[in-house]
Amino acid sequence: MTTFALSEHLNPFTIDVNVNNGVVTLTGMLENDIESDLAGELAKGVKGVKKVDNKLNVNPEAKRDTEQSSFLHFVEDANITARVKSRLLLDPNTHGLKIHTTTKNGVVFLEGELNSDIEADLVRQIARNTKGVIDVEDKLTITNK
Repeated sequence: MTTFALSEHLNPFTIDVNVNNGVVTLTGMLENDIESDLAGELAKGVKGVKKVDNKLNVNPEAKRDTEQSSFLHFVEDANITARVKSRLLLDPNTHGLKIHTTTKNGVVFLEGELNSDIEADLVRQIARNTKGVIDVEDKLTITNK
């Protein structure tokens, strides 16, 4: 279900979904009861779902698949980079094309040459206020023209 893939709190690869006449059956292994409840609630919120049969098992000892988890972090970091870059490009007071943006584990790294300290502060604040950003580190430099 796409709904699980869009949740930042669930690993969609650990949840199997079967739908039959509006009844959704969830199976798989999760790390805790909160994840199980969240999956059930998300499924209930999908249009056309009449009932959810939550058969998810909980095993606190279950480790997330490292490869899948790494892939999900890579995708989330790429999404954060795209969101920050888009916001910088859309803001008329920043020179988004001059700023190189990357993200690792939710930390955004900014590099580039800007025209003023105030523009650098704006760039940092835009990055900090972007969904998913945990922290911002920058190597922004100011060129006085």
